[in-house]
Amino acid sequence: MSQVVTRQNISEIESVSITGINSGWSVGAVVVPAISCVGCAIIRELVTGGVDLQTAKLQIASSATNLLSLNELRRKFASFYTAELDALVLKRIPREIKQKAAVVRTVAQLGYHAEKKGVIEEKLQAVVKAPPMKVREQVESLMNEVEKQHTAIFTKQIASVVCRASIDAGFKNVEIEYHDALPQIVATDDMGRAVRSEINFDPETKVLDLVSETIGVSDGSCNRIMDKFSAALERHGLKSGASNRRWTGGQCWLTGSKEVDRRIGKKQRQKQLDRTRRLNRISKNQILSAP
Repeated sequence: MSQVVTRQNISEIESVSITGINSGWSVGAVVVPAISCVGCAIIRELVTGGVDLQTAKLQIASSATNLLSLNELRRKFASFYTAELDALVLKRIPREIKQKAAVVRTVAQLGYHAEKKGVIEEKLQAVVKAPPMKVREQVESLMNEVEKQHTAIFTKQIASVVCRASIDAGFKNVEIEYHDALPQIVATDDMGRAVRSEINFDPETKVLDLVSETIGVSDGSCNRIMDKFSAALERHGLKSGASNRRWTGGQCWLTGSKEVDRRIGKKQRQKQLDRTRRLNRISKNQILSAP
């Protein structure tokens, strides 16, 4: 009997190798170069002169980091931004300057990652250069871009963890397919069994779920396979909210899994046909060579 396991709200991936982050840049590493060529010396000093940026610098220098989901970063953003703004309350500078500095410093410290650092640099510079009436607009543009790029990297890292966990669970042949820019991972073994995982993203809530289904398991071992797979996901640092398990009665539940099941079945039938033909040739040759 096969089964489907849904891990809701992937919130964090622990100990992600910095060099292993797919084409990613720490936004904290982009901030200082981005504003170094901007004309506002006050903001440059406010952003780069404080000791609070040591957190971002240490993260950049370390070999690994904990990668947070967009919703986890959003929860942290408000408190960080408020603290940064409060730290500037006694400075005799315009409020919009304080707001710009607080936003840039918060973005630098929270652990965002980006795929296209040039785009992030341009957005940061636009915030710093924005006239008072345009600050909110430019901040929203910056955050939309940062969140989009961070989510793309976070999603790729989930897929990377799933691939490693699938191999650990005994499914050595791993392929990644993309549907609507979201990865689907199909991992198979030599017995014609598979674990197929898809990452689902809700654009309204920004929640990422991981749904995994066993395919071609007819010997009752689906529980053991899924337990081993789940343990490997945890070992590789994947953290999520609630997890629920559904038994499918041997029939694939996910639409994509049904297609994979058909492909695997066709491949297994072809292998059996090739084996039968090979045995028939051997048998025929033995008969012909008999005295």
